Amino acid sequence: MRNKTKKCAVALMTFCTMTASLIFPGEAIQAAYGESETMYSGLSDLRTVYNEAQAAFITFSDTQATVKGLEEGCSATGTAVTISEAGTYVFSGNCVDGSITVKKGTTGVKLILNGLDLTSASAVTGPVLCKAGTETEIIAEAGTVNTLTDSMANTEEKAAVKVNKQSSLTLSGAGTLNVVGVCKNGIKGGAETDITVQEQNLHIKSADNGLASDNTVTVKSGKLMIEAGGDGIKSSPDRLDDAGNADDTVSLGDIILESGEINIIAAADGIQGDNSVTVNGGSYQITTNGGYTTTLASIRNCYEGLEAGTVYVNSGTININSTDDGVNAAGGNDGSGSNGRPGDGFNPGGGRPGNMGAALAEDWR
Repeated sequence: MRNKTKKCAVALMTFCTMTASLIFPGEAIQAAYGESETMYSGLSDLRTVYNEAQAAFITFSDTQATVKGLEEGCSATGTAVTISEAGTYVFSGNCVDGSITVKKGTTGVKLILNGLDLTSASAVTGPVLCKAGTETEIIAEAGTVNTLTDSMANTEEKAAVKVNKQSSLTLSGAGTLNVVGVCKNGIKGGAETDITVQEQNLHIKSADNGLASDNTVTVKSGKLMIEAGGDGIKSSPDRLDDAGNADDTVSLGDIILESGEINIIAAADGIQGDNSVTVNGGSYQITTNGGYTTTLASIRNCYEGLEAGTVYVNSGTININSTDDGVNAAGGNDGSGSNGRPGDGFNPGGGRPGNMGAALAEDWR
């Protein structure tokens, strides 16, 4: 179990500016993934605009990936596709064991998903890997449903969509993208990596964290449904490596939520930002660890609702079910610490706080 000081400091919102309507019910979200087409309707019906003469079209089957159109910058070996130049790449088809890799240092890449169901059954990486120093946009074409699924073999990158250090990933488009993180995470960004969601219908089911990046996670718009065995949305840099040496000391650990509809069911934290969580708009339905009536080993049920060194609530409606404080910004001066410890060791006035397996994929379908 994580240290309570750290966990409570980032349990939901570390630094929170809220102008949204937030709803934190005890019951689980009723909508199932199978109902997603109805639940997540209403986005723009506009098709993605691109020049077909300047695009590559890649069609997956279980045995090969076929490239047509502008083939420069795109190569396929069996069902493994590599992107090495800026450009527009349109993907479709079904494949039980394939992958898309954006080569290190490649920027200006648009991956348009036009009815793609891609699983990486045997690869040590997930279905999409963007290597270090890349700039990628994954666009779900309007009117299409696309699914990216990894497997327990993904022991190297441990995310269905992985974006390595010093990179950026934007998730957009009026279509639907399903991401199934069987091995560990759904979508994960490394050190100094920014992940942005705008407009997309994004559904994530993961064994551990749903949507995470060490530097920043930004949601500008869209409809997100996240079911996570760990945290729902997370920005928590790896400060120490396995040997205890300084690893990532520059990533921000920030989450910015500007708008959209976000539904999270998480076994751990709903939203966790090591440095700050800023909420400027949108609607949120978050259930953690089975809801506020769940009995824990030492904290009988939901303990604190919103807790941080500084919490700013400018407007909006917030419904919280908890046994102690609804909102706590006491900075460690209260007497509500667990196991007889006073407070939670926050830094008053803001700043940084102190120091499911293969069944998931089958359940989705």
